[in-house]
Amino acid sequence: MARTKRTRRSSSSKPNLRARASAALHSLREQDWTAWRRLGRVAAWLFFFGALSSLWALGVPHLSRAASAARAGDVPNLEMTRAPEWVDRDALAHLHAQLIEAISGDPLAQDELARARQILLDSGWFTHVPQIERTHGGTVRIFVHWPVAVAAVRDPLGDHLVDARGRLLPRMFNHGSAEGFTMLTGVKTPRPTRPGETWEGVDLAAGLTLGARLRSRVWIDQVRAIDVARVHADHMLEIHTDRGAVIEWGAAPGEEASLEISADEKLHYLDQALANYGRIDCGYAGRWYFLREGLIAR
Repeated sequence: MARTKRTRRSSSSKPNLRARASAALHSLREQDWTAWRRLGRVAAWLFFFGALSSLWALGVPHLSRAASAARAGDVPNLEMTRAPEWVDRDALAHLHAQLIEAISGDPLAQDELARARQILLDSGWFTHVPQIERTHGGTVRIFVHWPVAVAAVRDPLGDHLVDARGRLLPRMFNHGSAEGFTMLTGVKTPRPTRPGETWEGVDLAAGLTLGARLRSRVWIDQVRAIDVARVHADHMLEIHTDRGAVIEWGAAPGEEASLEISADEKLHYLDQALANYGRIDCGYAGRWYFLREGLIAR
């Protein structure tokens, strides 16, 4: 019977096991150290950003308040859409002073711009204010649409400018000094109590309608006034010339009675008078009226 031969492990394998175990332990320690270093970096960045955010939260409002306080006492430079020549310079200076008082140099005070907008609306000049803005240089720019004055309405106090809708503008002239504007006389309705309000009345509306048709004629300078005193009684408008003649126009354009000739025909007859005599009243300071045949003297 054959003997089984046993093989003995060499004793040299034990140091190899210890070396591998030591290497594995060293590797684990290296990995732990790397992880801790990464975790430390993350913690350091989080601390940095947290500190920066705290400084920002504390510092920015303080700097903003300091900047606002430094600029609040500054007088801003105002730039405004150029006003028409007929706007009263004193009224314009008063409006400018009100705006300067309402607006400081503080670039963060947006409520001041809303207050300035309300001042402009309350002045009676404007129906709306498209835009008010601050520039980086500290200038405040105000964009507005100035009204178009089309006529001066006479009352005992003076001659008052109105726009095409009859809105009263904050500009009054002494009697007879509102040059360049169609004069409306004989208005029965009292003047509005404040600028910006509409001057009511069918007589004023009729005069404005006729004035709109006359303004484009080459002979408009010969018209001293449109008188509306008879509108309530018999719908009659009168053109008063600068030579004292009175031309009985009739009803407002577009409101003619069935037997009355149209506004276009009347304008044609006045153009003919200008071509023949150099004047719409033919040089005669009397009363005139219209028939289908033309302009007739009474």
